[in-house]
Amino acid sequence: MGNLQSFWGQIDLNSVSQIHSISEGFLDFLKTTKTEWEVKDYIFRKLLHFRFSDLSKISSASPGLGFIEDLDDGCIAAGVFGTSNIQKRGLSIIGCPIDLDNVELGPRSPGLIPESDISTVRFSPLNEDVRDEWMSTDVSIHGLRILKDNSRRSFTLGESRKEPGYFIAPAPEKKAAKSKKVKKQYDLVVGSAAPEGKDKKPHYSETFLNSIGMTEKELTSSTMSLVPASMPNEMGSDRSLIQGFGARELLPVYASLKTLTDLTRPEDTVVVIFHTQKGECSRKNHNKEITEKVAESILKKVVEKVSENAVKDIFEFSRILNVTDLELKQSKTSQEVPAKPLPIGKGTIIGTTGGSSRSQRLLGIIEDSLEKAGIPYVKSPKNYEFHSGGTIGTAFSKSIPEAVNMARVVSVSRNFCSAVSKIDLWAAYRTILAYSTH
Repeated sequence: MGNLQSFWGQIDLNSVSQIHSISEGFLDFLKTTKTEWEVKDYIFRKLLHFRFSDLSKISSASPGLGFIEDLDDGCIAAGVFGTSNIQKRGLSIIGCPIDLDNVELGPRSPGLIPESDISTVRFSPLNEDVRDEWMSTDVSIHGLRILKDNSRRSFTLGESRKEPGYFIAPAPEKKAAKSKKVKKQYDLVVGSAAPEGKDKKPHYSETFLNSIGMTEKELTSSTMSLVPASMPNEMGSDRSLIQGFGARELLPVYASLKTLTDLTRPEDTVVVIFHTQKGECSRKNHNKEITEKVAESILKKVVEKVSENAVKDIFEFSRILNVTDLELKQSKTSQEVPAKPLPIGKGTIIGTTGGSSRSQRLLGIIEDSLEKAGIPYVKSPKNYEFHSGGTIGTAFSKSIPEAVNMARVVSVSRNFCSAVSKIDLWAAYRTILAYSTH
């Protein structure tokens, strides 16, 4: 497997069938998940389809029962109860980020491009300035409305070929005092002319408001994100790659989700914490708080009275799989000698941080399981290290002694779209499955 020259070469028919199945599911996943809230909604819908239950409504935690817990606006936990005693065996925790690199619209106001009849929505991005490549592509609008009864309604514009497209243009920069920094502004070009009238205040075009189905007031108070309008697709002469917006970031999310739906009666209780670091969730200790909250909620389903130290005690027997990134080690050698490129299509990259004997033992068990099943994987390469910032494991580095890392898949990037290998997708799924069932 290590000298694989072709995607399909040397892979048995059962594996090929499994790769086809998971790849088709991943393509469908990418089509409807271009923002964090869409990822979260997809996870909910998928798990409800597989009869997972709201954790707060479960009265008896029987082995094999799937559960979901909505943690906050950006994070969600889901898992499957195992057959073993949680207080003696702990939890198998997986920390999986769901952040995507979309353009979130900050303060915005309607406007007209000077000396033109083209209507725009002028905005400042909530995150960093918009990169140049966003100006060279069509974008679609993904929005979220909060209704009077506090229910949410999402809307999408520009995804279908039958729908109009939109694009971003840089707005003229305002002059400001040297000591004052002005946040850059951009124009989302929506096409139709603004209405003429005595009122000098610019308006959103009626055509645009009608297409969204919102009033001007509702639009101003809604969450809106811009994403590439392109759809995911297969690439390569043997169709061995999947290209799409968020393919690299969402590959482990889909692999974790599929693992949950495929688990029946695991020995240990498995819980995946799908987390984001945007908005309120970026605050310090957030990952620690939500993980402790989930652990306590799970304990309450198997123990009559949860003591003050019960959660802390089960962490001593628990383990964590961190989904994170690889980065170059910062040293004089790394600056002088270029590092070898990370492998693509050779399986997922796994390893540990630090020299914990229990972590090394857990890593060895996962590697043995993959080798016996003929699943390719890559050991942590030289001159690279796992990025620890913002992971679930970082928050529990002192209280959970078993932790392994899995790098988010290496990919070929083209602007903001990435192409990932189907074999890496399959290997990531099998790695998470091996961790969950060891």
